[in-house]
Amino acid sequence: MARRKKRGFGGTRYGKGPAPGIRGKCEIDEYPDMGDVKKCARECGSHWFDKDTMRFFKSRVGSEAYADGKGGAYFVSSEQGPDEIRRYSIQHFNAKKCNISTIGKFQKYKTGAIAKRIAKKISAKASKRRK
Repeated sequence: MARRKKRGFGGTRYGKGPAPGIRGKCEIDEYPDMGDVKKCARECGSHWFDKDTMRFFKSRVGSEAYADGKGGAYFVSSEQGPDEIRRYSIQHFNAKKCNISTIGKFQKYKTGAIAKRIAKKISAKASKRRK
């Protein structure tokens, strides 16, 4: 008897989006680090931080994350494109929707220091709006 392949719903182990019952259960605290973001992303079924995914896109992330005041966080990633030049982007992890999205243009920043400074500013503005 042939084995039936388990059917998924999309790109992640649980389909597109979080695992059933996980959405919104993981929140980032007021002083996060990248370990918190990675843990929450993995808990809801994201493969964004998997070693194979990071290797394929030649991605790196720093150790710092900046709270958004809503249980999510901003962080800086860098990717090396076909031109072999490393550029930086600001990413946002939305814990409620369990997704990671780029803030602004992908690979917009030439240095990590510039991207970090802007990510901190975005985080501060987002946190003030929540208070």
